[in-house]
Amino acid sequence: MAESKSRLLHILKYLWQNTDAGHYTTTADILTYLKTDIPASWEDRMKIWQTFLFVI
Repeated sequence: MAESKSRLLHILKYLWQNTDAGHYTTTADILTYLKTDIPASWEDRMKIWQTFLFVI
């Protein structure tokens, strides 16, 4: 559960810093950010991807 909250906080931080009304981001951008800037295992990245698929 703590890992899920941590991932969510990283995603929210990314969105806060990189988006506004005139600038959007894509799921691919977020996944790239998480892959390059946040240490995570392959399983963690798959969970993130599945979360986005569930939301969309």
